[in-house]
Amino acid sequence: MRRIWICALALCLLVPSLSAAETLGAWQIYWDDTGAPEARRMGSHLERLVMFEAMFNWDGSLYIPEETDRMLKRADQVEGRDLYLSVVNDIRQENRVSFVQKSKSFLEVQLSTRSQMLRHLQTVLSLADRYRVTGIEVDYENLGSDTKLWGQYVDFLGLLYQSLKDRGLKLRVCIQWDGPLYVKFPEGPDYVVMCYNLYGNHSGPGPKADATFLREVAQVSRALPGRVIMALATGGYVWKNGNAQMEIAENDAAELASVSGSGKTYRDTSSGAMVAQLKDGRSMWWADAETLRGWMDILKKEGYTDFDFFRLGGGSIPQLTGDE
Repeated sequence: MRRIWICALALCLLVPSLSAAETLGAWQIYWDDTGAPEARRMGSHLERLVMFEAMFNWDGSLYIPEETDRMLKRADQVEGRDLYLSVVNDIRQENRVSFVQKSKSFLEVQLSTRSQMLRHLQTVLSLADRYRVTGIEVDYENLGSDTKLWGQYVDFLGLLYQSLKDRGLKLRVCIQWDGPLYVKFPEGPDYVVMCYNLYGNHSGPGPKADATFLREVAQVSRALPGRVIMALATGGYVWKNGNAQMEIAENDAAELASVSGSGKTYRDTSSGAMVAQLKDGRSMWWADAETLRGWMDILKKEGYTDFDFFRLGGGSIPQLTGDE
């Protein structure tokens, strides 16, 4: 399922206490510089930090935003935690201003033949040579149900994993939740499952996840080998005429509901998400701390103990039980 990067509003990371057996990671995005101080405040409570993102030009060459480059060069962020750079199949257009997000056609070209795949492999590996990182995250999305492309993709992942391992580096793979339905993933990488976007631009109003969806994701993810990390999303969406108008942070959503709400703010029982009706006819669905706590509890009962959050940028600091 697709993620939608449509807004640079600060999202609030309000998460429950974690037991000592659990681990927490988060993405820091290049278009919001409030994530850096939050990452520093988290200290050892944040086991892994993923810098988002590196992307591509249509010719297959890398495009790294200046902000991403600066994030990766801040040594005070990387001590005591694993640091990854996320490479995404987002494509910068020739006008150097607009982008195509999660381009399937780009992947079809890059993974089409063995020789093309090896060229693409070297391009991705150059990131590991350029930056001081623990490893690389591959976040290639929008493969849909194309089993041929999925097969080419896992062939690429096998090559990339071994090449990174030879360099003493790690690979983590961020996948749409239904990926294991289409292909068998190789052993070696850590797998990060996107437990969100149940509702979004592809649907009418609703939460990013609910209990039924999370349990289904948990079951499908059992087919993944090795370490499986469950990724949850903070914030939510503002909806207008049944369409997702913009992404919104938890703290911004709460403020907007207070100022412009019609008085109809409540917690949805099936998802735990907050819902508000606005005076101008728009509506909002968003996750707050209680929502995230509930989602984690559902997944913990299914046996998952590692969690990543998209994304850093304004919010309270999670504490590990016993460290408070």
